[in-house]
Amino acid sequence: MLKYLFCFSLLGLTAAPTLAQTTSVAPLVSVYRHCLITGRDSDFAGVHLEYGQEASPPVNDTQLAQDDAIVRRMSSMMAALNYMSKRGWECIGVNTVPSDVSTTTGVVHSTTSYLLRQRVQ
Repeated sequence: MLKYLFCFSLLGLTAAPTLAQTTSVAPLVSVYRHCLITGRDSDFAGVHLEYGQEASPPVNDTQLAQDDAIVRRMSSMMAALNYMSKRGWECIGVNTVPSDVSTTTGVVHSTTSYLLRQRVQ
């Protein structure tokens, strides 16, 4: 019986130094902001930026609204990507979604979106 009491007391002493320390953790702060450049088909007609302007509540960013107006006037997705790259945005993902197939020609129409991010200063 004394052996069991001795073993349990040794186990209790070994558990004391293993208590976790508490530290304060800084709140999570986003270091990036994101947007999408979206265009339809191979000629990318209708190139535009999506940055949350249609969300509820909407994101009000005057600089991105100006960039969207400039990108909409561009006739090339690569020109739009180069423009946003010069503005400090980097492409981190690409997604193409087929939307419909023409019954007469068999051509698949699709929408391509480029996910961009910019480090917040």
